[in-house]
Order: sequence, then C-alpha cells, then structure tokens
Amino acid sequence: MSDDSQKAQQEAFEALRQRLAAPRLEHRALTRDCAAVRIPAGDEVQLEKDDEVSIIRETPTGYVVQVPVLGGEYRIESTDADALGKSRPIAADQANQADSLVAVGSDGPEGLDDRVRARLSEVYDPELPINIVDLGLVYATEAIELGPSNYRIEVEMTLTTPQCGMGRTIARDIERSVCELPEVTEVETRIVWEPEWTPHRISPEGRAKLGME
Repeated sequence: MSDDSQKAQQEAFEALRQRLAAPRLEHRALTRDCAAVRIPAGDEVQLEKDDEVSIIRETPTGYVVQVPVLGGEYRIESTDADALGKSRPIAADQANQADSLVAVGSDGPEGLDDRVRARLSEVYDPELPINIVDLGLVYATEAIELGPSNYRIEVEMTLTTPQCGMGRTIARDIERSVCELPEVTEVETRIVWEPEWTPHRISPEGRAKLGME
C-alpha cells in the first residue's frame, strides 16, 4: 500500500471515528462514587454520586460516557455498572457460562487458543463499537504451558495510534477476561508498534459493524 493510499485510509477512518462519537445519548445520574478513565489520555479520575453522565456506548467490558462537569469522554468499568443503574452486560455473563462448560484441559492447547481469541473478542476499543480482534489490533497470541492444565497467555497487540493512552485499560480488560478461563493463571500483554496499524487491518465483520464500504 502506498503512503498516499495509507494516509487517505487513515483520514477516512478518523472521520468515521468522529461520526461514531455522536450517537443517541442515554442520560443518567450516578448512584454512587466510582472510578473512570479519561479517553484517550488513559488517566483515572474519580466521579461522585449524583454526577450527571451521558452513556454513549455499552460493551461487555464497560461503558463509554460523557461527563459534562469534566468535559470529554470517559470509560467506566462493567464492574461499576450499578453506579449507572445498570446490570452487568449479559454478553459477559454468557461468555463466562460458556467457558465453564469446557473441562480444564479437555480441548488441549489448540482449543484453548480458540477460547482465548473468543475472550479477546469480548474486549472492546474504548473509542469504537468494535472489539479489538475485529479491529485488527491483536497480532498474535501464544499459550505457554506452566504445568498440567496451567498456562500463561501472551498477547501481542497494537493501538490505532501511538498517541492513544488507553493501552493500560485495554491490557487490564484482556487480563481480566482471559484469566476467567479455568486453566489460565497468567496473562501478559505486549503493545508493539511494528507493523503499524492501519484501517485495512479491520476484519470484514468489523467493517460491516462500522458501516465501512
């Protein structure tokens, strides 16, 4: 792909990101204090009970909200869903139930790899309504056997831009999600910048979800 073509595709993707950032909002007042992460800077702030927020998007791992009193967008963990007057996303509970039906080690490393990828598909980019697998951020996964039915999962991934500060938040989501697999005891996420991410890495399924041609 030429530099001009890559630049044009990146500009089109940024325009899409801006368009998706303005959906119908659901307004709520927090029922209790809770933590949030500023997007895309990645720094943590403390929101207070009765703060007004507007929910932009809900994913299995959290909520993207606008906070008028602070300005900008923030990510609230799914574990703090009750602060928004919501229940934990159903998709996350369904994924946990499906994982629990597989006996530890019953499908071997190959089956484990499939289930790791399925868990990664439950982790979403905070700025887009698409998971990190379909977005093309996950470059490689590897299961390292530490003992009988005991694995460390290594995930190599990137971010859409080096300026994105959400790497720690995404890595935390990956660790929490993948460690729910019964035979996984450790998860290591490495963020790399080569090869550089471009929108052409988005899967066909991801393009369909984003309304891309």
